[in-house]
Amino acid sequence: MHRGTITQYTTPSNIENDYILQSSSSLPFLTRRASFNAHFLSSDTTQVTLAVEVHHVWSHILLSDPFFAVLFLLPTGSCPSPLSSSEADNSHVFSSLLLSTDYIPISPSLPLSNDADTRTTISIASSRWIQATYATSFSPLFLVNTYSIAIANAAAVSLVAWRLEGSRDEQRWTVLDAKEGSSFFLHHSTFSADLPAQTTLFSFYRIVFLSFSSSSPLTLADFSLALKPLSPPRVELAYSLFSLTLFPSQSDVYIAPTLNGFSSFSITPTTLPQGLSFSTLAGSFYGTLAPTASSASFSITATFADGATHRTTVTLFVLPCVVNQAFLSIETISAKQASAAFWTLANDRSTLATGRGENTAVPSSFTQTFCLPFDMYTLTLDSTTHTPWPRGTLLRLTLTTASTTLTIGSVTHTTATSIAVSLPLRLLSDGTAVDWTYHPSSSVPADWTQDRPASAWEPLPDSLTLAQSVWLFRKQVSLPSIASEELVEFRVFCRAGLLLVSNGVEFHRHSIPAGEITSSTVAQDPTPITYWHILSFTAAEASLRSGTNVLAIAVVNPDAQTRAVDFRAIVHLSGYSAFVAQQFTDASSADSLSLVDSAHIGDHAASRLVDADLSSFFSSSGSSFVTFLFHNQRSDKYNTYCLTSAPTHASTYPVAWTLSASNDGSAWVSLDAVSAASFSLGESKCSFFPSGAFSHYRLHLERSQSSLLNLAEFGLFFVKAVGEMEPLSLSPDSLQGFLGCPITSYALSSSHYRHFSVQPALPAGLSLDAVTGLLFGTPSELHEASQFSLTAESHGGSPTTAVFSLAILQCDEETSSLSLFRVAVSDFAATDENHIEFWILSTAGVAAHAVVVGEQPWEHREGVSSFERSFCVPCGAYTIRFEHVLRGAITPSYSLSLSGADEVYSGTFDASTTASEFRFDTTHLIHPITTSWHYRIDSSEPPANWFQSATSALWPEATPTSLPPLSTLTSYYCTTFQAAYTSSVSAFSVGVRSRGGIVVYLNGMEISRARMPEGPVTHFTPPTSETPDPEFIVFSGSVQFLPFVVDASAQVEGGREGDNNRLCVELHRKSAVSEVNFFAASLKYVASGSDRVLDGESWGSVQGIGAPWHEYVANAFDKNIRSKYFGSSTCEEVAARWTYASERREFANRLRFYAGNSFTRRPRRLRLEGSQNGESWKVLLESEELTWESGGYGEWKEWRLSNQESFHAYQLVGNGCGSEGIEFAEVLLFADRVNVACAAVDGFPAANEGEESHGPCPEFMTGYAIRTCQNGHFSSIDESHCIPTAPTSFSYEPQRITAFTYSFVSASPVLSFYVSSFSIKPSLPAGLVLSFKTGRISGTPVEASFVTTYTITAKNSRGSSRAFLEIIVKSGCPSIGDFPSTPVGEEAEYRCSKNYWMYGKVRRLCMEHEGMAVWGEPRGYCKRSVMLVVVVVLAALILCAVVITWCVSESMNRRMNVYQLPNGEYEMEEVGEKENMEAGEKEETERVRVRPAMKLVGRPVFLYIPRYFHKKKKDYSYEYKRLRPRELNRIWCVCWNKEGLRVICEGSNVNDC
Repeated sequence: MHRGTITQYTTPSNIENDYILQSSSSLPFLTRRASFNAHFLSSDTTQVTLAVEVHHVWSHILLSDPFFAVLFLLPTGSCPSPLSSSEADNSHVFSSLLLSTDYIPISPSLPLSNDADTRTTISIASSRWIQATYATSFSPLFLVNTYSIAIANAAAVSLVAWRLEGSRDEQRWTVLDAKEGSSFFLHHSTFSADLPAQTTLFSFYRIVFLSFSSSSPLTLADFSLALKPLSPPRVELAYSLFSLTLFPSQSDVYIAPTLNGFSSFSITPTTLPQGLSFSTLAGSFYGTLAPTASSASFSITATFADGATHRTTVTLFVLPCVVNQAFLSIETISAKQASAAFWTLANDRSTLATGRGENTAVPSSFTQTFCLPFDMYTLTLDSTTHTPWPRGTLLRLTLTTASTTLTIGSVTHTTATSIAVSLPLRLLSDGTAVDWTYHPSSSVPADWTQDRPASAWEPLPDSLTLAQSVWLFRKQVSLPSIASEELVEFRVFCRAGLLLVSNGVEFHRHSIPAGEITSSTVAQDPTPITYWHILSFTAAEASLRSGTNVLAIAVVNPDAQTRAVDFRAIVHLSGYSAFVAQQFTDASSADSLSLVDSAHIGDHAASRLVDADLSSFFSSSGSSFVTFLFHNQRSDKYNTYCLTSAPTHASTYPVAWTLSASNDGSAWVSLDAVSAASFSLGESKCSFFPSGAFSHYRLHLERSQSSLLNLAEFGLFFVKAVGEMEPLSLSPDSLQGFLGCPITSYALSSSHYRHFSVQPALPAGLSLDAVTGLLFGTPSELHEASQFSLTAESHGGSPTTAVFSLAILQCDEETSSLSLFRVAVSDFAATDENHIEFWILSTAGVAAHAVVVGEQPWEHREGVSSFERSFCVPCGAYTIRFEHVLRGAITPSYSLSLSGADEVYSGTFDASTTASEFRFDTTHLIHPITTSWHYRIDSSEPPANWFQSATSALWPEATPTSLPPLSTLTSYYCTTFQAAYTSSVSAFSVGVRSRGGIVVYLNGMEISRARMPEGPVTHFTPPTSETPDPEFIVFSGSVQFLPFVVDASAQVEGGREGDNNRLCVELHRKSAVSEVNFFAASLKYVASGSDRVLDGESWGSVQGIGAPWHEYVANAFDKNIRSKYFGSSTCEEVAARWTYASERREFANRLRFYAGNSFTRRPRRLRLEGSQNGESWKVLLESEELTWESGGYGEWKEWRLSNQESFHAYQLVGNGCGSEGIEFAEVLLFADRVNVACAAVDGFPAANEGEESHGPCPEFMTGYAIRTCQNGHFSSIDESHCIPTAPTSFSYEPQRITAFTYSFVSASPVLSFYVSSFSIKPSLPAGLVLSFKTGRISGTPVEASFVTTYTITAKNSRGSSRAFLEIIVKSGCPSIGDFPSTPVGEEAEYRCSKNYWMYGKVRRLCMEHEGMAVWGEPRGYCKRSVMLVVVVVLAALILCAVVITWCVSESMNRRMNVYQLPNGEYEMEEVGEKENMEAGEKEETERVRVRPAMKLVGRPVFLYIPRYFHKKKKDYSYEYKRLRPRELNRIWCVCWNKEGLRVICEGSNVNDC
């Protein structure tokens, strides 16, 4: 777009066809990127509005207009790399830089100049440029507001001038910053500048080198650009007022605008102070002032990066540093990698100066001198890496007045936080004669010390000669404020007796007889030479007060000879000297002292105790005395001392010592005694003692824990006295320690206590530091919680006591939520060349950090080659990261373990890399002891789907320790657990304790079985084998390929709330004998990238070489890349196998193979196989035609496997070699996460593993919803990026609701926008509720109410809208008689059975009539129960008679024959039978015929009182026709037609019809 005003009709200036992409609809669209400073975002709101307008170059007739925008935050100090990067890892801020075409670098790889490594350099000539290019197919625009340049440390050529520019088209360049000066790289090899006002975005950045300190090429080490969160300032051309004040002969002058980004400067007048130059490029004054230089004023004009012109006027004041001023010199001494060390000097108004250390191979120093007015200043020491300064890096401070130089002291930075040092540069007298008066007469007036003496006094001239023994001097000083405990230092230059008086009060006398002095008083101990008498007093001791003070000094000579008056006096309000070490040995300085030790080893003399260098130390063999002797009767006042441990083994640190003081070297006063102290490496311990001024101090180092006693530093300080002390207390006052782990102590309420002791005795391994009052050590025994009393002594000497409790626990108990981390490193060489440190990192941050060997933050300990430490950490996922620089011949080894994790890492560091990472995870998704299980221990078969549904939720539940005994062949167990998505996990590990066989199911799918036959399994299926004792059988599987649910919104059926997975296990035994239930199971995460060669044994296909090489197959799996497995072979099918123990199966999908050191023994082909049983093998990888670079250990190749299974054994098979056989240095298997893509669904495009897919928002919302691809499945929908449409009007249908009590009613809103919540005023009638999510009003009112208008408010993040609804609630039908209150439209029912001997129902309808609820007429009636009982009884009697008759008839029919007489009548013949026992047959006994008195119709049924008669045999001659049984049955055929039911025919069988 063109610059300037843009309207809706403005067309783009051009379209770069190379940047046009093709959308899915084949319509071209553009993608642009831009970055800007975070301060453009409003700081007082959490909502940001981003507005974008799109301008087209053609008529806008597109059918679709793809648009998408995203806003994200960049980390501070970083900037996206140019996409034209030629670097493999793309890890640096800028990974590709382009030089002008006429330059050819010495190194063929130009990125050496921006690889963040100043050891790699390029050579470049002046008038050349380096460019960072961002122009790509995406046309990005990036903001840069800081840059840095580094040259080689030993470069003979320095950079003097350069220019930083930005561009969008490589044609028009904007100057962003310009610099010119001779001191940028005078003391430092790196320069950096912030551009807070730079807010313009560019695609191209370049730096142009304009001038060097000589004509030779510049050796450039690094150049980087970055983005910081800088607050944009008001753009104005200005210079620091402090920098504009100069003094004659000042060197290394550099005065530049306070705001970077200006260029094209002009200045009038052009005549500058002698020795200075002005840069029209950068607007800087630079050079060295001449002694005769004078002040001058100038008008300066410059152009800012935005093109605006700015003007200012400055005056350079060149003034001598004399009256009420002094030179402060700060010498910065750098040792080793000290570039992170920096300091600032400030007063209460502004920062005056800054300085920093330098990376150097040998100690180096430079001094900065400032002319400062007498005032209070603050020196702040810090580090950009938030670590202590390297050993030997320090500042030395001196103050130079017109008469002498005062050594303030030395200071260094020994903590991880900044240190603020108070510098009270307040001199009441600077050593000159200014404002001093003297008494010219030889007499001594009686009022010479008073405020207004009557005697005559004259100003003290610079040159004066007197012939008298007593010289009297006076000076009046004014103090705005002073604390009584502040320290005041008096320095008087004289040769003999000295008397100091303040406000008429004498406070010091030396070599002068007691009593009033007179004109004849002479010095008792005359000294032939003059020297500085240095004395320290508190303001109270010197009788100084706020306001006007009179200082009177008498110098008493040995006689009254004529002498030149050489009197000088300096009075320094030194305040407090904390952090500043004032003791040093320098014979050329009046502040020097002498150190004498009783014994020392080698050159480790006592002088090393005061050199402020923590890398040097005093050393003695056992107990020793160190005496500090101040020269010339100097008497310094102190109340605190500090000891700093040496860079040696902890056993050499002092444990007990005594500090004494004296003024004559004979009579010693004990100031403090310590009997039990503990130091860490480089630790400083301080203790206080009663303040006093002494000329001798003696430190008796009594003992250490070894035969050596080493100490790095000793210092005496005067700190501010404590007012009202806080009572001694501890935080926390309840401590938990862990066996084998260093104790983490409490914090004390105040550090102003000493002489600590504790009762009763602490648990074994723990001790109390008598200096600090803190616990230290490593507990070696368990200890139940109990109370201890900590006793200490306050400043006043009063004892005080605090109580705390302490318990020592087992860190890795099975029931605890803690894990024990063990880290061991051995075989390292403690030299300056080596460096090893590690961090234990969790998701919450750094869990632990330790330096094994090296200088960050402390240097190595001498004579130490092994390191071991334990840490107790909460269960979870951890990464232990080692950073190491190894340059020795010996390669250190490591051993890492975490209780509760399967992973155990051991091996040697790879010297070819600088970092190593190892991952652990002890998160118990299922705990082997505390997790509860539903169980079924029954002799019957369980339901078929017991492991797929919530059937098991109905079973009994118990933890593994509470399960009932096993009494069946098979037992069944199920539990549920919650799993969350994490990109740091690749697999899960299940362990089941069993003696027999197991089958494991996850979410209804079998994932593992062990010691069980293949095929279906029933309750009675026995295991294939058993072990005498139970053992854990472990299986690990991929979280991405097995049904492992990580969606937090999922809920497993029948599980605990939030659980999204179900794990079920069946245990099989060979016998149903009863025994203790040994079942237990655990489930844990497996960290991505973790080593899976665990708990097993190795096997090789060829015999390894024995002694002396010991090249056995175990070497291929020992984590040591410098050992190997080798045996002589034909180079065909040489295998190294790893088989897991106890039926274990592990998932692995990455192989790394380290070759041996012999080039001819390296394989040409490799094949990886997996097996479940050690017999049948599945090929996982085949790699052909391998090529190797050279011989020697350390060369490796790596493959990612497409494996999704878990195997009991893995073997790597090598084929082909040069000669002799194949070497295996190391075989490593890992479990990694892989990219499992998610398919497109419901408008969400397909996405790779871990990526977000953006899809449509719900109705009435714009923006995009997010679903994350997790293990091949999309997560639940995240609508946080969906923006609702602004609320519009809405209503309810109907707008008036007439409701009746006890009648359900509902009403829903009609909406056209998204609503996040509804609210209503006033409150709804009782029984009605409003859904705050849907706005639906529903319920059953229970009380009548009048017509009320309700206001319903619908809200979303864009605003709100209101609707109104009238509701009236009328009463329903009231309760009446036997009918309860009833809503309109419903029936009330009365059951008659509520009364005895009644039955039936009565109903009444509640209906609306003319807006009222009324009862309808009753329907139904109640009937008495007596008549019903009578009818029922009669019916029962009749039924019984019929049944009895039928039974009798059937019984008779079975014993009778029926005959039809010729006349049509029937006769029945009853036949009796008996059984013939002998023949086994039945025979007839008697026949009796009966003739009924009726005719039979149908089947003969006789209801009669028969007439019995007997027939003779002759009667059988009658022609009777016997009816057969089938003839007794009759059949009727019936038909149904419209005339009704009628009989068609009758017969004895169907054929009759």
